[in-house]
Amino acid sequence: MGAPNTKTASTDNLSTSEVAFLFNCSDGFARELMQRLEIPKRGQTYPVRRIFLALGLPQNFPTDAPELREPLLDVPAIARITGEAEKTVLRMMYGLHRDKSFINALHAGARKHLLFEFEVDAWMNGIEARYIRYPESIHPELQQKELQKTKLKREKIKVLPRQHPATTVTDMFIHAK
Repeated sequence: MGAPNTKTASTDNLSTSEVAFLFNCSDGFARELMQRLEIPKRGQTYPVRRIFLALGLPQNFPTDAPELREPLLDVPAIARITGEAEKTVLRMMYGLHRDKSFINALHAGARKHLLFEFEVDAWMNGIEARYIRYPESIHPELQQKELQKTKLKREKIKVLPRQHPATTVTDMFIHAK
């Protein structure tokens, strides 16, 4: 998936391929996500301010900031950058880790958890991110969902009582005649 053509793109709107580039997904998933976020197309593009407001950015942020136009990072990319395990990154996103730095992650799908690169860089450098996003200001469709545990439950095997009393091997052969 290459970078979209930005020469013809307006800074106030994003095409479907630019939305897909931002969310690091396919064009079809980007269209479906925009529908879930209730962000209508304006001609052939989506309004960038509405997209960024749904992501939890404040009203007075600059829409032309280059760090906001970079693709969002998924869990494997965050794990590679931070050196943490993917499971640890997910636990940080769900607030189950002692370090709850990533609780403002975007949950775009069942397996699609995203963060801005500048947020991960700020965490790595131990500084506050340039743009602060609060979990409560994120669109409900992108907010943290309940973590689904996929552990298998072991069922107890019910042992049925024997119908015949235990017999010895010799008794079995004697009765077989």
